[in-house]
Amino acid sequence: MIKASRWHALDTLLILIKGAVCIVAIVALVVFWQSMIFFFLAIFATVFCLDFGIRQRRNYVSSLNSALRIVSQTGVPMGTAAQAFSKSGPLRRQCEDYTKRLASGEDPLDAAVASQLPLEISTAISMQMPGNPIKAPTHRQQNHRDTATRRTQTLSISCQFFYLIFVSLFSVAALAFFSQFIIPQLDSIYAEFGRSSLVKVSPLPTGLVIKVLSLLSLFLIFLPLLLSYGLGLRFLPKHWIPLLPCQAKPNADALTAIAEGVDAGWPLQKIVLLGQKISRGQQKQSFTKAVESIKSGESSTNAIKNAGWISVNEAAWLDGTPPQRMTQLMRTISRQNLQTADANVNWLVALLFPAVVLLIAAIIAPIAYAFFANLYTLILTLS
Repeated sequence: MIKASRWHALDTLLILIKGAVCIVAIVALVVFWQSMIFFFLAIFATVFCLDFGIRQRRNYVSSLNSALRIVSQTGVPMGTAAQAFSKSGPLRRQCEDYTKRLASGEDPLDAAVASQLPLEISTAISMQMPGNPIKAPTHRQQNHRDTATRRTQTLSISCQFFYLIFVSLFSVAALAFFSQFIIPQLDSIYAEFGRSSLVKVSPLPTGLVIKVLSLLSLFLIFLPLLLSYGLGLRFLPKHWIPLLPCQAKPNADALTAIAEGVDAGWPLQKIVLLGQKISRGQQKQSFTKAVESIKSGESSTNAIKNAGWISVNEAAWLDGTPPQRMTQLMRTISRQNLQTADANVNWLVALLFPAVVLLIAAIIAPIAYAFFANLYTLILTLS
């Protein structure tokens, strides 16, 4: 076993490395802003650190919630799980504060909210029912398998984007080197032999080609952030955007948590009030809409629909169904929406990957042809 001090040292070292990379990237942006290669490499390094930090935090949040559910269902003190996560990781400060509040005698749920601990709804329900595990373990095992499959697909998609980014940045570097060093040398050699000029390098100016490839690189760097985290989606019309995982995942989590709460015998109003208490950001607004709909006397199905977790057609499936059937349908809807979102991303990547490769090839091919044509002409002249 590695001691807690070593875990803390390793975690601090990781944070220092990420901070150093970000600082170097920012300095490169300021110093080398006129150099396109260093500029885009700095942007790529910054985005990579941001993506790594978000993924690391999500993994810790998932592990923390799993641990809290286990200890709440087995009767073990909640502070044991929080104390383990207070040694290292991006949640160590929240977990440390949570451990201190529990030691002072605060209610576990109130202490978690005060410590800004990122709880899931199912975890909060387990904390309200200590020693009484939430039913439907089969569904949870299925969710774990689906999550593992989705992470594998996400890793595959990320590798494809990294490949495209590398190819586009390498193309920019190669063209910049070609225009700065190769073309002047060929011009001087041609001038010595009395030739007027080179074969036309490209239908477009080399500078314009470099700018086009640079914009393509910038697009490829930020597109994974848009697909994975929804950055910038709020500025686009909704009917332009297919269902993406960043949109389907929060809705699926809410539906699954509501289904688990209903299976545990909780009324919908108590579940959404609990969700409103522990949630933040956009998810808190959704729970607030559900609470307002229930207080205004609307049905459970309309409250879920008004919160934005289901569509009008999906609400028709749930309307009038008994609680047990409703929970099954909510789990089915959440699983289908996640599968649809993953299929949409795979479809976009399947179209984008060959399109980008062909675009880069179409840009580079005339330049490569011109280079070898000039080289062939030069060899014939020398012979």
